[in-house]
Amino acid sequence: MANSDAVEPITLTGKNVTAAIDAYLFDALYGQEGIFEKGNKLKATIISNNKIRLSDGLLINQGHFLRIKPGMYEDLTIDNGTQNTKRCDCIVAEFRISSDGETHEIKVVKGTPGTVETVPKLTKNDLENGGSIRQLELYRVHLNGINISGVDKVAQSVYSLIQLFSIMNRGDKVKLIEIYLSDEQTHACSRNIFYAGRKYDDGAMAIKFVNEELFKAPGWKYYLKVLKDGILQEIPMMENLFIISTTLTKEAGVYTCQIIARYNFGEKQNHFQSLNLK
Repeated sequence: MANSDAVEPITLTGKNVTAAIDAYLFDALYGQEGIFEKGNKLKATIISNNKIRLSDGLLINQGHFLRIKPGMYEDLTIDNGTQNTKRCDCIVAEFRISSDGETHEIKVVKGTPGTVETVPKLTKNDLENGGSIRQLELYRVHLNGINISGVDKVAQSVYSLIQLFSIMNRGDKVKLIEIYLSDEQTHACSRNIFYAGRKYDDGAMAIKFVNEELFKAPGWKYYLKVLKDGILQEIPMMENLFIISTTLTKEAGVYTCQIIARYNFGEKQNHFQSLNLK
């Protein structure tokens, strides 16, 4: 239905650009959420069985930014584990709208102990359509008994526009791997990422799936989950490419990859069969 208030000019002299509009614009510009490749990238370090330390860095949560200032850190408390049980806690950036205003903070969502890990259910409201709470998952903390057994990064890596243009324009320093997926959307293959198994010139790697029709379903966004030597990254598709940064390509080895498709901010999720790149 037409409405006289439907059309909203934004960049006008004297126009008050609210934080909500600002976030809307940045969400449109980046089209993803996660941790920027800036500073120490909010790196998580296990300090003790009750403390995880996040280094400086910047994140974006549906267009809303939050940072840990350069050279500083944030310590997060992990509640005691329980003997003979396992637990998974989530470190999240939580944006909340209430009658008192807006808050954006990093917090721990505690999981339920049991014989197997259960990932806590997070709140992922759409802030642009009346939602009031949005939790962006950054890390998963794994507890085995009373000990922290590991911390996995879950958040995507977000590149600045300059970084993206640089990667696209490097040409000879970016290794492009093209892969075809079968009609069943499953594939297993091997590709040589490194010449003679050596470090690949400090360059990034781009993976392109040539049957692009698989990635055009309205409302779906696609990510490549890459696991190598315990390092897990989830990489968003940009202009039909998955760009893997040098943090993963600095050493030769086998990469276990899986495509993930998410619909409407993660309300639905599909997994493709894993494939190996080596």
